Amino acid sequence: MKIQSLKLTNHPVFKKNSTFTFFEQTETAIPKIFFLVGDNGAGKTQILDALHYSSSVERHTVTYKAETGFKTTPYVYEQVKQYYSSIEINFKNSEVTNITSSNTKEDELIFEKSDSIDKIIPQLLIDINSHDNSEIASWVKLNPNCIPNLDQMNIKLKRFTNAFDKMYDGSKKFKKISLVDHQYVVLFEDSEGKEVKLDDLSTGEKQIIFRIGDILKNLNSLNGAIVLIDEPETSLHPKWQQKYVQFLLDIFKDKDVQIIIATHSPYILKGLKEDESVCLKVNRNQNEIAEKIGYLPNTTSKPSLNLINYYAYGVFDESLHIELFDAVMFKFNKDFGPMNHELLIRGIRDATPFNTTVRSEKYKTIGTLVTETLPICIRNKTHHPIETARSYTQQELKESIEILLNLLQ
Repeated sequence: MKIQSLKLTNHPVFKKNSTFTFFEQTETAIPKIFFLVGDNGAGKTQILDALHYSSSVERHTVTYKAETGFKTTPYVYEQVKQYYSSIEINFKNSEVTNITSSNTKEDELIFEKSDSIDKIIPQLLIDINSHDNSEIASWVKLNPNCIPNLDQMNIKLKRFTNAFDKMYDGSKKFKKISLVDHQYVVLFEDSEGKEVKLDDLSTGEKQIIFRIGDILKNLNSLNGAIVLIDEPETSLHPKWQQKYVQFLLDIFKDKDVQIIIATHSPYILKGLKEDESVCLKVNRNQNEIAEKIGYLPNTTSKPSLNLINYYAYGVFDESLHIELFDAVMFKFNKDFGPMNHELLIRGIRDATPFNTTVRSEKYKTIGTLVTETLPICIRNKTHHPIETARSYTQQELKESIEILLNLLQ
C-alpha cells in the first residue's frame, strides 16, 4: 500500500484545504523514494509529522493505492506499517549493564518514531551479539568437533556490521562487544587497527549507527511499510551523503516500501533517478503544496549539484551558467556540426539582444558599445573578466539560466 495524497484541513501551518500529492492516480509505476525539498519553514517536517501523528491536524484524509485500486480513508494507520526516523535524535551513548530480550521482536506491526534510539541501539547490538553467541554455542553442542560456517548461519549481527562497514568505507569497522568494569562496551576498529569505543565516534558516525541501526532492527517488519526520514544529512560527511540513497535501496532491495525523505542536501538528491524516485518541492503557502520537480535533465547521466541546487533550493551562481552554456554548446555543435564563432550557438544568437558597454584593459578600448544576447554577455563576463565594463544583475543571471535550460529541453 502506498500513500498517494494527503489532504489537510485547519492545520496550524498549512492553508485550509491544502493537498499534498505524491503521485497521480493514473500512474502505474510508483517511485520507491520521494524527496521533499524547500526552504526552511516550507513545511517538510510538518508533512512527515502529519503522516505520522493523527493528532497533528484537526482533520485530514489520506488516499492509498492498493492492488485493488485507490481508496480514500480517514487518517488512521492501524493496518499500515510505518517507521519515522526523525531529526530529534540524541546521539549520546548510554551505559548498558545487562542483556535483555529486546532482540526477539522482529515481526511485529510497527508504528514508531526514533526519538530514543540513543538507548535502544547500543542495547540492541549487545543483545543481538549475545543471542548470536548463544546460537553458535548451541550449534557447536549439537555438532561436536565441527567448525560452524558463520556465513550459512543466521547471524543477526552481520546485518548491522555489514551495513556499517559499507557506509564507513573502511574508516571504521565493527570489532566486538566487551564487558569492562561491569559495563558492556561496543568497540570499533579504525583504519590503523586501533580500538574505538562507540561513545568516542564522531556525531556523523553515530548518526549512521543509530539511525541505520534503528531501521535495521525493524527490517523484517518493514515490508509494505511507509518509511519517513527527516534530514538524514545531519552531521554526515558529503561522501556519506552521496552514498545514502543507494545504501537505503540496498537495505530495502527485497522490501516493498515507500520511502519519504525530507532533505536540504544536494548530495542526498544526487541519488535522484528517473522512474525510481521523484523530488517534490514543498510550499506551505499554496493550496497544492507539492510541486513535482521529477528527474533533473543534464548532459551527464545524473544531475549536477549546481542544477539540483537551482531546481530544489533556488540557489544559483555563475558556475551553473558556465555549466549550462557549455552543455548548450555541446548539444548544438553535436547536432549541427562546428559553427561560426560569431554565431556561437544556434538559439542563443536569437535570444533577446542585450546592450552592454565593453572596456578592455588589454587593448585600452574605452566605451565600445556592443550588442550581445544575455547568455553571451554573461558568458563573456565570466570568461573575460578583464573587460571590466560588462555587468549584469542577479535577476538577469537567473533569466539567462532559464534561457539556457529552455534550449536544453
